[in-house]
Amino acid sequence: MIVFDLCGTLFNSNTTFDFVRFHFKKRAFFIFSVPVRVISKITNKLFGFDLVRTLAIRSIKGLSEAELSEMVEEFYVGYLAGKKNEEVMELFQKFSRDVVIVSASIQPIVKYVSFVLGAKSFIGSELHKVGQCYSGRLSNDLLGNKASFLRGMNIEMVVTDNFSDIDVVLLSDRAVLVAKDEDIGYWLSVKRVQDVILRV
Repeated sequence: MIVFDLCGTLFNSNTTFDFVRFHFKKRAFFIFSVPVRVISKITNKLFGFDLVRTLAIRSIKGLSEAELSEMVEEFYVGYLAGKKNEEVMELFQKFSRDVVIVSASIQPIVKYVSFVLGAKSFIGSELHKVGQCYSGRLSNDLLGNKASFLRGMNIEMVVTDNFSDIDVVLLSDRAVLVAKDEDIGYWLSVKRVQDVILRV
């Protein structure tokens, strides 16, 4: 199995946040405002509670699966398709039949991207439902928790830009660490002999 991260790796985007910005502009203005982001940093540091992400996911409350799927397709065509990280996409194409896209982004986005790119499978953060509609909460959250979903699997390679994926990297035979200039130092400090850094 070959694992690719989604946000910041395959696409230069935080896909959940950009989805909310794309479809819910008025809510996004509040959610991503400076005061809310400051409070979120504090609550995240003290309690591990990401207020911005919680509010972003709450924007989906009341949507049906069909409605959200349609909105995800519109988001991909209207925004995300233009944010591809071409260097990583070239690598993806070499292994696509064996790739599992694993992302903390909401599952409908991960599912659609996996379908469009031709990945073998996907794992995303699962949205909670009440009846036929989403509740605006998660039932399974992969944020900082991907290794628990992958432990025990044979991971030939991981491709990621995400610092919190280091536990997944350590489960793999080798890794491609996708790095902007400011991230090179961190990846050099943790990379194994068999790992490579891909500058983007």
